[in-house]
Amino acid sequence: MTASDASSFDTTVANVARTYDFYLGGDTNFPVDRELAEQTLKRVPQVREMARENRAVLQRMTRYLAEQCGIRRFLDIGAGLPTRGQVHEVAQATDPDVHVVYVDYDPVVILHSQVMLMPHQNVHIIRGDVRDPAEILTAPEVRELLSPGEPVALLLFAIMQFVPEHHFAYRVVAELVDALPPGSYVAMSHPVRNEASDPFAAVVDLYANTDTATIAKRTPDGIARFFTGLDMVEPGLVPVNEWRHDGQDAVDVHGWNFAGLARKP
Repeated sequence: MTASDASSFDTTVANVARTYDFYLGGDTNFPVDRELAEQTLKRVPQVREMARENRAVLQRMTRYLAEQCGIRRFLDIGAGLPTRGQVHEVAQATDPDVHVVYVDYDPVVILHSQVMLMPHQNVHIIRGDVRDPAEILTAPEVRELLSPGEPVALLLFAIMQFVPEHHFAYRVVAELVDALPPGSYVAMSHPVRNEASDPFAAVVDLYANTDTATIAKRTPDGIARFFTGLDMVEPGLVPVNEWRHDGQDAVDVHGWNFAGLARKP
């Protein structure tokens, strides 16, 4: 990341990753991000709990993959800003030699993550856009991650809703999955459309002026299509707070966000 890259981001335009950081209690956000977050919370007060439960299921899946599945290589696309309980912290608690490559398109995320990750071995962050999987897969850090042919965990948490064109979104994930060695895993969370009570309908206009303007609405069946050809791990595609909850008090997120984990044969 060069100085010109560092100065290229616009702090006057709200950013999805930075608003998410605000919901998680982080401090890597700007007034415009906090304003958007507060407006969103006025319409959908549960958004903060939804963000935190999404982070919690990411941690549970990472722990399961490292402890139960023996996964030692993780590719986290749309990683967001560094906060406590990141993938490398959870996975390296099982094995310090775990390799993690984070991918994000936001220069603020890259800059902060580079500083945070400096002391950590086998952990990298690169700039990339999930809508361009070829660019991600040809990055030197990702090629190195995939080159031994060992199983890799592909993490796609709260990212694919920002790829609104359905057929294109499925092709993106299929291209990423095709590049994974056999025995790899795909973990994903995605907000679900609920015709009776759709919280995202209340905030979609607020996000129209952000750097990610469109939020896709998909049914559970539509989300399940991302896992086509993979073997789902129990309990399947379920609300995030129902996926192998570890006994802590669950947050009632009304089934608005689903998560699933599947293995590539």
